[in-house]
Amino acid sequence: MVFFTVFIGHICISHVYCAQLPVAVKCLANDTLKTQMAKFLLEAANMCSVDHAHIIQLYGVVLRSDSLMLVILFGVK
Repeated sequence: MVFFTVFIGHICISHVYCAQLPVAVKCLANDTLKTQMAKFLLEAANMCSVDHAHIIQLYGVVLRSDSLMLVILFGVK
């Protein structure tokens, strides 16, 4: 069973100079169990509390009634 899907995209981090950064958008499936939703939100909370050069950065969390999403830096070499 698949609980989430990951999409690759870009975000603009500045309104003055649009530096596009590659991001991964992790989307929780709509028909997911409540326990998976709790784990997904715990993952977001843990990522928010960590600020380290060697750990992928969380850019945002989308909380809507029909979906939950994490927007994180896409680790490109």
